Amino acid sequence: MSEDTFKVYMPIVAWEKSGESNPLRIGGIVSTDTLDRQNEKVVQDGLDFSPFLAHGWFNDNHGQKTTDVLGYPTSVKRVAKGDARSAYKKAIK
Repeated sequence: MSEDTFKVYMPIVAWEKSGESNPLRIGGIVSTDTLDRQNEKVVQDGLDFSPFLAHGWFNDNHGQKTTDVLGYPTSVKRVAKGDARSAYKKAIK
């Protein structure tokens, strides 16, 4: 290899435009049962996600316009502590 050789390794993921046949999925943790900054804990057994599923949406940078909507929730799944990574891997398959 000469002194003029320059090599770079950069992992790249190719993205395709989403649509009905190729939906784009966004996932995340909505709530946990750990203490928050106000020293409060959300009781997970009492959560009702039906309003979120019926009327919720994911927006761009807290925008309030309909043009800021990036997507809508399609499902909610309860995940046990420590299982979030495996649940994510199953969801993206």
